[in-house]
Amino acid sequence: MSSLRASPVLVTSAEVEGVMVLPIADVVVAADAEDPEVPRNLGTYLMGWSAGGQDSITLRARWVELLTDRAWEASATISPRDLELNGNDTAELTLIFGPHGQMVVASDPLPQDGPRRDVAQVCGQRIPAADRDVSAEANSIARLASTLAFDYPPLPAETICPEPGN
Repeated sequence: MSSLRASPVLVTSAEVEGVMVLPIADVVVAADAEDPEVPRNLGTYLMGWSAGGQDSITLRARWVELLTDRAWEASATISPRDLELNGNDTAELTLIFGPHGQMVVASDPLPQDGPRRDVAQVCGQRIPAADRDVSAEANSIARLASTLAFDYPPLPAETICPEPGN
């Protein structure tokens, strides 16, 4: 998982075809996915799973934006044929989170010797009932305190997903 520079998140669940991907309940994701010199798949969790001839794969995630405390959920359905195959006919998927509920499914080549590949991009739905004051949990979730202390750049004037009204 990765995030855009100005949009760190706390991922509360992530799944591929209903199989949970996260090894623990909440994972802080703060990265610089828009930097072309930095691989977008740093900190990847490896999970063995086969598409088994399926025509589509559904990925779901829930997360909280660390700078706004807003909760989101999104799902994306992709075709296994759209994935970048690496050695041993394996593919890597990276969920990239952006502002206002943006979720990108990427399948970049390994090593990073080809163009980056966004397979899907969706704008998630707000889940106000799941909003969390993450600063109150700063000392109970790994990396949260240091991530919240970082000085983030402002959001770009234009974002892929619109700012919510609430």
